[in-house]
Amino acid sequence: MPRSRLRLRGLNHTTMEKQYKTFDDLVFEGWLERRADTFSVREMLAYADLYSDAKQAVMAFENGYQISVLCGEMFYSNGKDTYEVATFKGDKLVYPANIFPDDDVLGYLTKDEVTAVMREVQDL
Repeated sequence: MPRSRLRLRGLNHTTMEKQYKTFDDLVFEGWLERRADTFSVREMLAYADLYSDAKQAVMAFENGYQISVLCGEMFYSNGKDTYEVATFKGDKLVYPANIFPDDDVLGYLTKDEVTAVMREVQDL
């Protein structure tokens, strides 16, 4: 009979290794659709062309941090396979110095680079 795998606070207790969330765990939604309740109809129509390709994934971690990952030509992204990343603590945009050395969002990251940032944020 296989040993059961208990998961508590991100630990896999059969190996005692922390289980990290990765890029593959992100769920992307249309950026504009995520904001439908914050824009007027006029604003939605004005932004429709600019942000038609934009997608966003937001993930909260157990340590209270959140990560926002954006893809679209209106962000620091090529709109296809590079991404813009920011972190939040509660409702506040934060730039942990060990991850964001320029005190700004990170842009044009590959999927692997996003995963590396996610791992660092989970370790804060």
